[in-house]
Amino acid sequence: SIRYASGLARKGERILTGWPVTSLNEWGVAQPRVLVLSSHAMYRLAFHRRRAAVGHYTRSSLVAMKRVTMGKAAFRVASTERDGRENPFAYLWGEYVSKTAVRGNRGEKVYYPCPNPEAGGTDQVVHALVATLKAASRVMVAAVGDAADIAEIEVLTSASLDAEREA
Repeated sequence: SIRYASGLARKGERILTGWPVTSLNEWGVAQPRVLVLSSHAMYRLAFHRRRAAVGHYTRSSLVAMKRVTMGKAAFRVASTERDGRENPFAYLWGEYVSKTAVRGNRGEKVYYPCPNPEAGGTDQVVHALVATLKAASRVMVAAVGDAADIAEIEVLTSASLDAEREA
């Protein structure tokens, strides 16, 4: 499915690698996706194997990614850009009733890497995936230099992230 992502890349952008993951949509439903890392962004693809085609995708710029929080079985990306659609009920609740937690995580997405026995345990896959994101961010920051005020992705660890999936 990575080869199909090359058609999505913008001019001057190179596709680097990809990983099968499970992500939760705006309704909390787990969906199989492919994360594809390019030299400028991370793409989240819905790939249809039978048609051998990308159904839809979202693109998150590496510059917009601010923080990655790692657990043993998952990681959360916090971005200044919205990734995917918004649950309309959650939006209305946040706008008109709660005005708290719902508004604070619109740019966050949690990913659960698919197990790969050849790559080690899930925690090793999470660490490798996050290290690759961090390295791509470092390269992007170095390439931009003083032309813009951007920072590398901050990496944190959290035991509570693992508990979210069981909840």
